[in-house]
Amino acid sequence: MSMRSAINGLLVLIMLALLAGCGNYFIQGPDIPKDDDKKTKDCISVGSSDATLPADGGISIHSATLISPGGTVSDSLSRTGDMDMFRVDNVGGGTLVTAELSGPTSADFDLYIRQSSPPTTGAYDDRGYTSTSSEHVEVTASSTGHIYIMVHSYRGSGNYTLRTEGQGGLPPTPEPLPPPPDTEQDDHGDDANHATSLQPGAVLMGNIDVPGDVDFFEIEVTPGCSYTLRTTLDTLEDSVLTAYVRRGLLGTLEQVAENDDSHNSLASELRWTLVSAESLIVRARAFSTSQTGRYHIALQRSCPGPHPSMGIAYKVNVTAVSNISTAPGGALSIIISDMVGNVVYQTLDHGDALSVNVLLPGPGLFTASAAAIAEEYCMGMGTDSERFLVDETNPVAEISLDASQPCIPPPESFR
Repeated sequence: MSMRSAINGLLVLIMLALLAGCGNYFIQGPDIPKDDDKKTKDCISVGSSDATLPADGGISIHSATLISPGGTVSDSLSRTGDMDMFRVDNVGGGTLVTAELSGPTSADFDLYIRQSSPPTTGAYDDRGYTSTSSEHVEVTASSTGHIYIMVHSYRGSGNYTLRTEGQGGLPPTPEPLPPPPDTEQDDHGDDANHATSLQPGAVLMGNIDVPGDVDFFEIEVTPGCSYTLRTTLDTLEDSVLTAYVRRGLLGTLEQVAENDDSHNSLASELRWTLVSAESLIVRARAFSTSQTGRYHIALQRSCPGPHPSMGIAYKVNVTAVSNISTAPGGALSIIISDMVGNVVYQTLDHGDALSVNVLLPGPGLFTASAAAIAEEYCMGMGTDSERFLVDETNPVAEISLDASQPCIPPPESFR
């Protein structure tokens, strides 16, 4: 073999070694400054701007693993260059999304985050790339959409844990529900006695097939759990949801809540948290009796667990005033109840003013009531009430009530 042939063969072996992996090389170029205290994070590749090995979970939009804000996932990377891709869905504009990575001390894992599309080692909104496997990244969503997070092995393999958090921002726009089936027929009753049972997690198709048609649903409620009932419009132009509870021996329906439009759309949404077991009856209808068309109705339930949603405490601060000091034996009471009338809190005191701070069982619609009661020398009593909503956006409500009423001595014949 000639000397030229031997040199050419050696050059081929060197090029193959370089193409097989980036390795721990220091590379200097126009966009890659050399730092003796820090390894270079970019690779030289041929025919691709991102020479990366296939990820366990894939790197496409559809193969990314779904993870929720406040959620934790454990996985592993099997080799240098391996990666896993995750997706946080339906993030509201202005929300700060953070991700924390904890990996093996014997390896070097990096973390990347990006809005709208999966990040790469060269395209990202933020990256954590120290020489360890403990990394932190964050991004504030510019609009409602998806956030992608990539865990990448710069060196080595092993197990890791990834945790995400989301703070602030606007409520996300609900994800569209699946398209309706081919049939336009629905089986939902036209009165409360023939209501369709609706379970948490279910998505049902409804059809207002003739003008004035209505659909009834029945929901068995678990105390302390938070519920969200939502419609998504298909061919129906505008929907209305109304919630009822049964009262008395005859089971007479009493309306407790209603919603026409939500999330800047003509679809409807109801939210509630009850402190006792109840059965809710819900009626779905078109806004106008002349409208017809298809819709979907979906029920979601969230119950308290080891990790409550972002640790939110739902509260109400109520201040009530009256003029009961003008009547002997007068008392002022405050009662807070949920949307179907279950009492969450009540108190009574003597005086013209009363303030309370109450921790509520969860998000939902509540009513604060005040009553001024006089034992004698007065007829009737002064009352005032206000309905209020607490949710993730507004977890604390401030309520002021005035139960004052003139104290008029009764006629002589009543004394």
